[in-house]
Amino acid sequence: MKRALLLIVFSITLLVPSQAQQQINWNILTDVDIHKVFDASLGVDIYEADYKSAAPYEGQEVSVQGFIIPLDALGTQYVLSQNPQTSCFFCGGAGPETIIKLALKPVAFKRYATDTRMTFKGILKLNPDTREDMLYVLEQAEPF
Repeated sequence: MKRALLLIVFSITLLVPSQAQQQINWNILTDVDIHKVFDASLGVDIYEADYKSAAPYEGQEVSVQGFIIPLDALGTQYVLSQNPQTSCFFCGGAGPETIIKLALKPVAFKRYATDTRMTFKGILKLNPDTREDMLYVLEQAEPF
């Protein structure tokens, strides 16, 4: 009887889908076609992306590891970069697909040291152009 009950419980746990986030890597995020387009309303070039491998992850909870890069002097806005700051998108000429903006949960607001290698989890948002945000945003982000 105990064995049958244990078998039933085990079978049910296999059938229930896992709610855990999926680990994604930079090979998935950098698998995009990037086009530079002049935006007349802004008067600048913007980047547009055609997503390939990352498209199935949109709206899903994911985790990604990278290097912390602050966006402001107060330390309230950050990106996670595939590369350290010296070779990141902003300073080193890497592409816009090599960073993901961290839209931090309030409980995750704190100062993070530049170039610290960390893993964050959150909801992946794809932003196909850079008019208003980066190509990738990790919403509700928190360290993992």
